[in-house]
Amino acid sequence: MSSFRTWVKRIGIGLAIGSLGASLVVSPAHAATAYTTAAVTLRAGTSTGTTALATVPSGVAINVQCQAKGQSISGTYNSDWWAKVTYAGRTGYLSRAYVRVPAGTSVPTCGTTSTGSPTVVGGQVNLRSGTNTGTTLLATIPVGTRLNIQCQAKGQAIAGTYNSDWWAKVTYAGRTGYASRAYIRVPAGVNVPTCSGSTNPGQSVVGGQISRAEVISRARDWVNRRVPYSMYANTHDRNGRLYRTDCSGFVSMALHLSGSPSTVTLTSYGVHWIPKSSMLPGDLIGNLGPGTGGAAGHVVIFNGWVDSSQTRFYALEQRGGAGAVSSVHTWGASFWSHNAWRYNKIV
Repeated sequence: MSSFRTWVKRIGIGLAIGSLGASLVVSPAHAATAYTTAAVTLRAGTSTGTTALATVPSGVAINVQCQAKGQSISGTYNSDWWAKVTYAGRTGYLSRAYVRVPAGTSVPTCGTTSTGSPTVVGGQVNLRSGTNTGTTLLATIPVGTRLNIQCQAKGQAIAGTYNSDWWAKVTYAGRTGYASRAYIRVPAGVNVPTCSGSTNPGQSVVGGQISRAEVISRARDWVNRRVPYSMYANTHDRNGRLYRTDCSGFVSMALHLSGSPSTVTLTSYGVHWIPKSSMLPGDLIGNLGPGTGGAAGHVVIFNGWVDSSQTRFYALEQRGGAGAVSSVHTWGASFWSHNAWRYNKIV
């Protein structure tokens, strides 16, 4: 009897749809360019500080109109891209940390037409000679200052009004430098170009001195290339030199070492312990030394604290099952995350 009722119900639904004729448009699932990986908030702008318009449930097929840079979010993925979509009649932005775009799908950048100028928000921001807090302080830009951003470059991740590892190149009080975008509001729709050459800062040699910015840039090269993890394989760096594709090989590549030591032998390449309080982007977090071989050891590149509590940190790492990734971890929460280290030749 239950199967008969189900059959009747399906027939009824089919008749109801047929009676609507051309007024009903059914969009096939493949028409969507992306899917939500978890419930995600649709917002008026590209940060969590903007107005919430709706909540899009997990697994919803969406058409991404374009994407824009904004607050860096750690979710299913780590991303500072926000997808412009229309959902439930409202158009806004979803963090791409929770949006899966099928491989091969090209998402255009949102247009550059907008109103307003980039503005310092949430507090004053320091203008520096480079893209991390270890570089020279040139000036302090007051809150509310309107800026003309010449371009932007990747650097130290900063937690401020927003979470961002982008640094804006600006001129203020006659001095040109970089200000963290964690304190700069860029109107939705403004496309900020990437600074020329920002993907390859520094000119280190194998086993020589290396800047913190170059360590981060070299690590990001494998992350951007999505190098898979293996304790037995090797992959070239951007200069063609081969390094092992496990956690310590990744760190060796980022530091531009002459070899690919393991977590057991990395300290013999000039890596020494430092207190947590002195850490800067480009330093290391991990367990190193005797007894840390294979699965018993892990090491990552430190890329800044999530906030002033110095509890959670941004990392660049080569991780089993994930490959080269940008991630967020909690200090002391894992067997490897209790100790900080520094390369002797980092400058």
